[in-house]
Amino acid sequence: MGKKVKVLLIGSAFSADLHMDGYIRCQDLAEIVGICDKDLSRVDSLAARYGLKEYKKYDSYDKAIEETECDLVDICMPNFLHHDVAIKALKKGRHVIAEKPMATTVADAIDMVRTAEKMNKKIYFIEQKVRDDHDSSKKTGQIERPFLGVQYVQLMPETAEDLGIPFDYGVVVSDNSGESAVVAGSPADKAGIKDGDIILELNDQKIDESNTLARLIRDKKVGETVHLKIWRDDREIILPVTLGSVPADSGQ
Repeated sequence: MGKKVKVLLIGSAFSADLHMDGYIRCQDLAEIVGICDKDLSRVDSLAARYGLKEYKKYDSYDKAIEETECDLVDICMPNFLHHDVAIKALKKGRHVIAEKPMATTVADAIDMVRTAEKMNKKIYFIEQKVRDDHDSSKKTGQIERPFLGVQYVQLMPETAEDLGIPFDYGVVVSDNSGESAVVAGSPADKAGIKDGDIILELNDQKIDESNTLARLIRDKKVGETVHLKIWRDDREIILPVTLGSVPADSGQ
């Protein structure tokens, strides 16, 4: 086996969660060596959800790109920042992944491509679920992605044992920042999900490291109702949740 691709993740909000879900399922090929976000508590939450321990965290992408020894910079930031981050990463000699849209202007996109060519590096543009995106854009005039509205950490067997929980799978609704892990006004909030709840299953599918909550939500549609099996107060409950659309200010 060749060496693993070392990845610096810039951003730790919704899109980063989706990308991390992919990286965690190919740990023999890729390794997260750094995570950057202006809110370090979001970095901590993301890393905890996926059990990451050996990584560096930054609150400045300039510093992260300059200091991190990596092969690839994965940009999961607001669209208007894609160009600046990509150019700096490419000039540092890193390959780049850019979330959609690649840039906010044609001129910026061309500049990114030409800089990649000049530096002999690759720049990859993420475009997932194209058909669903096309359908939603025709109906609503914008691209919509399903949204639950919780921060969480993966429930590890040793944690479950310490807490006396009779399950070794699921996710704990929790946010390391000390604030509520349930986004106010979100589908999760409206459905009655609470801090400390353990989400065990979605539509009878167990949630674990290989079948993450992020992936299960990603495969649903906006407006679809899902049923969550939750462990609360030493008993199981089922909560129906109608998924919303990712807010425009979610930090993607």
